[in-house]
Amino acid sequence: MNFPLAYLDRAAIEEVPIDTWKDVFDALGWSRSLTKKRDALGYDDILNSFAQDEPSDDLLHALEALSSLGTEEGREAIISAINDSGARMGALPTEKGEREFALRFFLAQRRDAALSDAFVRAQIQIQERGNQRRYNEFMGKEARPIKDLSSKKEALREGLLAFCERSDLGNHVQVDAFEDGDIYVFNILRSHRLQKPLAVVPGHSARAPIQFRSVHGDVIRYDSDAGHLRIAARAPTIVEFYREHLGKVLFNDELFFHGDPICSLRVLQEQGRQALENHNVNGIGRVWMTECLWERGDRDLLQLRSTDCFGTMEELRLPLTKGTLVQAKLRCEVVGKSTRPTTVNIRVPSRIEVSQKVHENLIDRLLTAIGIRAAAKPAPTVSLWALSPWRHTADTWRAVFGAETDALAEKRVLEPIHLTAVPHPSHPGAGLVLDAHELPGGDYYGVSRTAEIQPRSLTPTDLDGLELRPEQLRLYLRAKLEIT
Repeated sequence: MNFPLAYLDRAAIEEVPIDTWKDVFDALGWSRSLTKKRDALGYDDILNSFAQDEPSDDLLHALEALSSLGTEEGREAIISAINDSGARMGALPTEKGEREFALRFFLAQRRDAALSDAFVRAQIQIQERGNQRRYNEFMGKEARPIKDLSSKKEALREGLLAFCERSDLGNHVQVDAFEDGDIYVFNILRSHRLQKPLAVVPGHSARAPIQFRSVHGDVIRYDSDAGHLRIAARAPTIVEFYREHLGKVLFNDELFFHGDPICSLRVLQEQGRQALENHNVNGIGRVWMTECLWERGDRDLLQLRSTDCFGTMEELRLPLTKGTLVQAKLRCEVVGKSTRPTTVNIRVPSRIEVSQKVHENLIDRLLTAIGIRAAAKPAPTVSLWALSPWRHTADTWRAVFGAETDALAEKRVLEPIHLTAVPHPSHPGAGLVLDAHELPGGDYYGVSRTAEIQPRSLTPTDLDGLELRPEQLRLYLRAKLEIT
């Protein structure tokens, strides 16, 4: 299935009135499956059409506007861009929700050159803010088809309902599922946290709190040919539940989707700029890195932002192979009508964010060709010099020194220390993602650096590590080898 996952968000689709959808299809063309349903159009019909009909370029651009501009931040960007460009707000309806407002804006800018200029400005503003919906992808233990999809859908709904009730997320859950060849898609609507904001109700002047639970739309796709699970969730904290519960529901194994990390930035450390230049993906031109997060030991986390990160690294002579890249933002020239580059943000081991969802599948091919996504797991390599600044767990040092590790610890070549950041045991590919904060009782709390990985309690033993003393190693080797 080539339809971008984010566009199948049922909650976003239902936030737009049916009359507005009719206006969209009147302007852009009715798809084959909707032609006979003009007079009795429903949300199920729209969603089914998106899943089975070949979308036109105009429809994809409309859905891109719905996805990127149909938010509170998107609405602010639209109004700011209109004011900046000198266009008139009168062409747009007032008192509409964010989703409907974005679609009405898209339709209006097709007829008004001034609004068309504002439309481009608003898209640029949202894209540069980086406030894009993410998806997380996980690799299964093997590629396996799903049997009895209808019963699995109901089991997913029951498990999600129980999770929502015990997590104070309400009790509204709806799960739809369909199969498209080797692709299985689960479209989920669920209630979220209770909100009681102070508001002014139309027709009244007094302020008063209003109580409601928002509805989140989550979309899950399983590729049985590759064994990949892709989760596009509105709230990142629910990603881990989906990962484990789907393993249990689909294949009776909670750890089924705990395979090798789907994303690795090792190729960028090993090949540098060359990795981005030799992708050979049709439809993609130049690719360059504009941001990265570089982890060096447990105390150094360096963020680099530049028009060309590799150029800056070369200029500053940064030893990229020392340490680990855990996040990178790439800008990609896409061949087509739009000249705006597409931005993709990768956070190991599983998160990918694409600024223009219409290019999601093209970006998948690019990341796979580079060796960032679903790359073969490299053979483990051990290098003493790559471990600078020398603060690591005992297991890391055993991979370097083997049986000699205990002797080096006795000689204080390896000095016992307390690490300030450690990996999460369920996410080893995420790097040192837990920052340790001491609690009054002597234990520690590991605060996660990324939203989809949950914090957890730590004991002092979890933070035990060893720090190499280079001068002590020199003296130890001189005595052991009897050299001067």
